[in-house]
Amino acid sequence: MSIAYVRMETNRLFLSIPIPEKINEIFEEKIASYHHIKAKWIAKEKRHITLLFIGKKSKEETAALDALIKEKTEKLASFYLTFDSISFFPSERAPQMIWARFCTSPQFVHLSAAFAEALNKKEDHETIPHVTLARLKSQQPLQLHFPQLELLVYLSTTLIL
Repeated sequence: MSIAYVRMETNRLFLSIPIPEKINEIFEEKIASYHHIKAKWIAKEKRHITLLFIGKKSKEETAALDALIKEKTEKLASFYLTFDSISFFPSERAPQMIWARFCTSPQFVHLSAAFAEALNKKEDHETIPHVTLARLKSQQPLQLHFPQLELLVYLSTTLIL
């Protein structure tokens, strides 16, 4: 597995961990029964575990991040992320997104904090390991259930642009 850049349509840059195909297949299978919900479901190939939101960056600035990713990940051991729940962001009462939320692990927190520090990003809060599954078009009461998942995160220095 690798750390990747995800460049959204709005030119927002995230540092992320790609989702293994097997996990994405489980998401696809479960999401299929919820397509009646008014939401913009995130395409399988665009799903990722957000490690750090970087913000708007030029292509030149993005290229400079390659060395930083290699430096921060080459000595890290693999670690597990365990599926916690489906949650709604920012809150269940006023949901705007549907997240597949994972339990926080010390390794994930450390990696996210190391990148934030190296990029001089001040984070007001600890990064929550999650995959955005959908963006809701309107606020609506929802109930979603997924099976327990465990995801082994293998870190490498492969850069995916």
